[in-house]
This record gives sequence, structure tokens and C-alpha cells, in this order.
Amino acid sequence: MDGVLGQDFLGDFDYTLDYLHGRLTWTADGEMSEPAARLTLAPEGGRLLATLPQGAGRGVVRLVLDTGSAALVIFGQGLGGGGGALKLLPASGQARLRSVAGERTVERAFVQALRVGGLVMNNEPAVVVERPGSAEGHADGLLPLHRFARVSFNARERCLLIWGR
Repeated sequence: MDGVLGQDFLGDFDYTLDYLHGRLTWTADGEMSEPAARLTLAPEGGRLLATLPQGAGRGVVRLVLDTGSAALVIFGQGLGGGGGALKLLPASGQARLRSVAGERTVERAFVQALRVGGLVMNNEPAVVVERPGSAEGHADGLLPLHRFARVSFNARERCLLIWGR
């Protein structure tokens, strides 16, 4: 590997990450087919956050878009994380979380239903992590983008188009 391209560089461009075909293209693929979700993005602390309404009276979840996390990450204290908008179900065992900050043991869980625009991710595996002191804008967690077939960032409109698998 020669380097890593991050949002600090990519943020001024329209681009598509096609996870099914392992490609990065320098266009937002909105014209190709109707996306399953169109999310408005808010930059906070150098990261992009998506606000995801969870439906009738369930509130919203604010997730950082993440290309590196292996699973959905929920910030919170124990299985009560997700700001109350998500129903978390305990999973057996613990997991090891590795990040630039080090390695630690975390709780495993399933998110009963996470609404991402027009997509609903049911019984999504997740890990629950104590809310970091640096959680910009009080994000509720990290949304792993590899869980989708393709995502397109539109820099001018500050939005993300998502296609399901």
C-alpha cells in the first residue's frame, strides 16, 4: 500500500465507492439507478455525520460514516446505547476492538432495526463501546459503509447516495 486517501482529501470531490466491484470512481453515480437512500450529511469535527430518523416516535440516530469499521459501532453505556432510538439485543460473548487508540474488550449486540433512508437493516451485528470523550457532535456511533453495495458522495450537495446489496 502506498497511502490512504481520507475524507480530508476526498471531501471536495464527487466520488463513488463500489464495494461489490472493489472500485473507486471519480463521479457520484446518482444517474445510474435509483438509490435506496439519500442522506444529508453534516460535517462535524472533520468527520461526516448522517442523521437517521428511526420512525414514528423513535427519535433519530446520528452516525459517523466510516469506511474502516468492520461492524456497526454504537457509542453508549452498556446495552442502553444509541440514544434510545435503537433497540439493542444482547449477543453472547465479547469482542476485541482494535483502533488507532489501542485495543479493548467490547460488548456484542444486535440492533433490532436500523433505518438508513429507505433501507432497514434488521438484526444487524454491532459492538457497544463506551462513548469516547472525543465523540464529535455527540455521534451515536459509526456506520460501516461496506455493508452497502455502493455509496456515492456528492460534495456540492453534501449528501450520500446508498444502494443496498
